[in-house]
Amino acid sequence: MQNFGPEIFVTLKQAKFEQFYEMGQQTLGRGAYGKVVTAIHKPTGIKRAVKCIKKKGVQKSEEDKLFAEASLLREVDHPNIMKLYELYQDTDNYYLITE
Repeated sequence: MQNFGPEIFVTLKQAKFEQFYEMGQQTLGRGAYGKVVTAIHKPTGIKRAVKCIKKKGVQKSEEDKLFAEASLLREVDHPNIMKLYELYQDTDNYYLITE
């Protein structure tokens, strides 16, 4: 299995997520490691979906799967597949910014 890491992302952001996005009140879904919520991109006012994944409890193999999924989404450009725009991380979470 190929190893994936955050270094594969052109748009991996080390900046604070909250600096560029305002978290919305609407939860679009929940999973074992986090949730998907709406957020507004502050500079443009564009509404996005944000997959918030808690780092706590994520094992290395699961983290590799996360990066593999994100890498695939970054490469794919198709109208029926969600577009991944950015990936932020802080000490507690990963934030995958999608359409």
